[in-house]
Amino acid sequence: MKFFRLLLLLLLFSNLSYARHIAGGELYYNYVSPDATRANNSIYVITLRLFRECNSGGPTLEAEQATVGIYEGDILFPSHDILPRTTDVNTISLNTAAFPCLVGNVGACYQVAQYSATISLPNSAIGYTLSRLGCCRVDFITNLAQPVSVGSNYVTRIPGRIALAGGVNSSPQFNVKDTALICSQKKFTLDFGAIDPDGDSLTYSFCEAFSSPGGNQNAT
Repeated sequence: MKFFRLLLLLLLFSNLSYARHIAGGELYYNYVSPDATRANNSIYVITLRLFRECNSGGPTLEAEQATVGIYEGDILFPSHDILPRTTDVNTISLNTAAFPCLVGNVGACYQVAQYSATISLPNSAIGYTLSRLGCCRVDFITNLAQPVSVGSNYVTRIPGRIALAGGVNSSPQFNVKDTALICSQKKFTLDFGAIDPDGDSLTYSFCEAFSSPGGNQNAT
């Protein structure tokens, strides 16, 4: 059984110099094989998926520096993994004219990009936590008292050999279809469908947002 947490929102960062442009994201990994060149290591492909509001004035996804921290327990692994920049950016949008409940010039358009890297990790008894922190939220969020202080943390975990009893694992990943619009007092559905390469069953749960006293965009 895998526990699939939806979005972990992290309250952090007070530095005003960072642009607010990332609207959401997801971090996941796929097990590839044992590492033939390093004894007792395994090869994984880690992928960060980021969403950007189309009309954001912040940096483009092509210019995004995607850095992932890798922890074994509470210990940061010797190096951060910097995922290569990408030029493969897709756009998903909704026809807002089909929603008569909307008032004003409302848009629903996001750009989506994926950043991937192949890494080799020692087989660990306790496993690893992968984390990508980002500063601030998109400018269009208007109901936050301090929007420049609200960031995000995308997390996934590689179980250790104790939990897997010598087995291997790939994480689930959400199916990306389109955006969603919600109107007051109207019925709506949100598709959180996901797939798991191992065929494991998935459960969903919400959790409280983590908080942080401060930091910078690259801290993990």
